[in-house]
Amino acid sequence: MNTRRIWISIIGLVALSVTFAQVLVDHYKEGQRLFGEQKYAEALKEFQEADALVPDDPAINSWIGATYNVLGKYPEAKQRLQTAFKLLEDQQKILASQNQPVPPIDLTYYALLANVQASLGEYEPAVQTILSYKIPDGVEDPKKAQQAVDAAKKGLYDKIVAAGVKCMDAKNVECLKSTFKQADLLDPAPPSAVEAIATEALKKAARAPATTDPEKAEKAGLYKSALEVGRMWAQADPTNLEAQRYMAKASMGMKSKEGYEEAARILTSLWNGCDEKQRDAQVQIDLASAYAGLEDWNAVLTASSTAIETDSSNSEGYCKRSYAQYRLNKCEEAIEDGQHCKTPDGKPQPHVKACTDRLAQQAAQVAAQQNASTQHDCDAVQRNVEWALESAGQVALEDLINVIQDFKAAKDKCASHFKSPVGPNSGAELCDAGVQSASYPLNLSSRSKAELEKLKKQIEEFHAICKPNLDDTQIAGVQGGISKIDQALSMSR
Repeated sequence: MNTRRIWISIIGLVALSVTFAQVLVDHYKEGQRLFGEQKYAEALKEFQEADALVPDDPAINSWIGATYNVLGKYPEAKQRLQTAFKLLEDQQKILASQNQPVPPIDLTYYALLANVQASLGEYEPAVQTILSYKIPDGVEDPKKAQQAVDAAKKGLYDKIVAAGVKCMDAKNVECLKSTFKQADLLDPAPPSAVEAIATEALKKAARAPATTDPEKAEKAGLYKSALEVGRMWAQADPTNLEAQRYMAKASMGMKSKEGYEEAARILTSLWNGCDEKQRDAQVQIDLASAYAGLEDWNAVLTASSTAIETDSSNSEGYCKRSYAQYRLNKCEEAIEDGQHCKTPDGKPQPHVKACTDRLAQQAAQVAAQQNASTQHDCDAVQRNVEWALESAGQVALEDLINVIQDFKAAKDKCASHFKSPVGPNSGAELCDAGVQSASYPLNLSSRSKAELEKLKKQIEEFHAICKPNLDDTQIAGVQGGISKIDQALSMSR
């Protein structure tokens, strides 16, 4: 579609006046200028003026076709471009019959017609059009020419893949199959067109909002469509493991019990079917995600542990296992695994903080319960000490010994719980209160031998526990009480 081609027609019109030719060229160049400025409606008028003067010029027909294309008038564009092709082919035949050099049809014509055909949904003709172009022999720069062909194929490939995504959205399976089949003819090398469509489908589903119930339903529908593409991918390439993993991700994206179960089935089969040395920890990570959707936290724990065993550097495995432990109320383990699992800003994961708070709360509750229990026990000791001090000289030595022993056992534990008048010196006061009874045991002559032996044992026990709190006189008095019992025992024999 360059200016040089118009001269083929103009030179042939020898009867035309110079003025006529100038007007023709003026319309043609003005059309090109306006097209370059994206003033397509105005450009179309100029090209149509030129066409009215020379209706059988391939360059003018091609520019009109290009303008119709950008204006979205694809049937008109197709008709003009096909006309341009026919005119060029006729010119080639004429030149060949005259044994003159035959110029090749430029790649631009092929690319533009193929693009228009694709816009009309005519994917097979579009692919045939671009594949029919052959790089001419003796081209000046073969490498550059091949790059131009590859770029034209890539542009058409992308357009057909995009059309495939629309077919997927419309749930038109036949249309989808047709698009990726034709796209693969353009670029048979991996990744295939269906994989490209599948990848785009999954991205589109992931980007979809899911705030309201209708949005959630729409998002689930997109994932379901993506799953259908994945099945086609797997059918087209049964040995491709990525296709299997893709189907699992699409299944999980639907966020339904059936979807999670299907994903778990696919991933388990994929893992078991792989050679042990070729197993990818990410499969177990994905499996853990599927089980999480089913809220089977023990299964999540198993899958994530397997992922860590396969690849100990996989932080996502620790994250999954940490969260499963949190849900299973194993907070100490969750916090430990959480050390390998941080948020992007380096902070602990929310569930790890929740576990830390939970353990702190539990510790506080235990401490409060222990404190309450201690207070209860200390209050009982306090009451007994107060009673023994208030009833000094009237408390049986056996009971006093029990109070003294309880006080000494609880002294350190209850230091912060005792209230006045009970305090650190209460032990000495209790011992003082018992010295009289221990030093001067009463009614010895009326006691039986067994009673005397029991009393002696009590005074000896009192002496043992109170000696540190007694002065020498008191100690001597207590020892004298023991001697008196010994005398009574000797007489009882």
